[in-house]
Amino acid sequence: MRRAALPLLLLLACNAHAVQDCDIGGVGVNPANGATTEGKTGIMRCVDRDTRVVQREQELRGGRFIGLVRFYDNGKLAKEHSVNERGNLQGRGREFGPQGQVLFEGEYDNGDLKGISRRFHANGQLRGITVHAPRGEPAAAASFNAQGQLTELRCGARPQLAPAVDDARLCGFGSPSSVDLYNERGVLQFKVNLQDGLRTRVARLDEQGRVRQQEDIDPAKQSRRLQQFADSGTLVRDQRWEAGLPVLDVQHYLNGQPRTKTEWKGSQIVETGYGDDGRVTTTGTWVSARGGRQPTGTHQRFNAAGRLVGESTYDERGRITREKAWDDGGTLLRDDAVFEDGSRKAFSR
Repeated sequence: MRRAALPLLLLLACNAHAVQDCDIGGVGVNPANGATTEGKTGIMRCVDRDTRVVQREQELRGGRFIGLVRFYDNGKLAKEHSVNERGNLQGRGREFGPQGQVLFEGEYDNGDLKGISRRFHANGQLRGITVHAPRGEPAAAASFNAQGQLTELRCGARPQLAPAVDDARLCGFGSPSSVDLYNERGVLQFKVNLQDGLRTRVARLDEQGRVRQQEDIDPAKQSRRLQQFADSGTLVRDQRWEAGLPVLDVQHYLNGQPRTKTEWKGSQIVETGYGDDGRVTTTGTWVSARGGRQPTGTHQRFNAAGRLVGESTYDERGRITREKAWDDGGTLLRDDAVFEDGSRKAFSR
């Protein structure tokens, strides 16, 4: 929600260091002293005391700041809008550059932007266009760099940005679309696939044009796959969700071998660790608890030859209850029962 400042804040929005002289129809007033503006109607004009350059103009109605507000920068109009009896922006608002060019224009309703708002670069090129939903939230929007290349795209449930932007085509209404998004310097950053206003694939590129991250989405199934890649193009992480919930997370070494695998199976989380040669090094199961997770069941560790060398058993409260260790030849070194205070003794059946 975009809310206007209260009248007092509007009065202080200009240069806080400059001393200003204000008048209404030639009669001096002090906007910080309500007694000087009480009952007055008209345009209050404030100038810098030293330079006499206009700083702002503000409308009063019956002693209340209601209506037109203008702010100036070096004597040139910089912002123009109106406020209602609540002190919130109401009606058309505009911002201007030093050469008088429009940088922003929008329509307000009690502090919320409504309808279509536009922003412009200093060269006059469209910087952004937004269609606002109730309470001012963006329903559809597009942004551009100074070269006119698309930098951001937010699609609505239907095309809404024409004729300024052909969002029917860009957002994939009627047939799937592919959209390139650039940064302010004109470097390609994202390649996006859309269908009926929804993103189905988003690829993030580095400045050399290499894909560093790719997200595939099935909105109907609430499924998602997120892949991350190294400079070399090697997959280093692969995450998957089904029905909005995580199901798999695999991280890889740069040689392509898996490093860790996490699987969500109902209420349990199963983790497997690997060496860079693909051998299993650890296994364990976890359950969610108090916003985090705790170990449960049997956790195992393996040596470089793949032989079991350690095993820990946890109860349903995440406490370790038994611990075993073997040497690399497979000889049992210890088998301990572990108690709540950390003490242990040889396990007896």
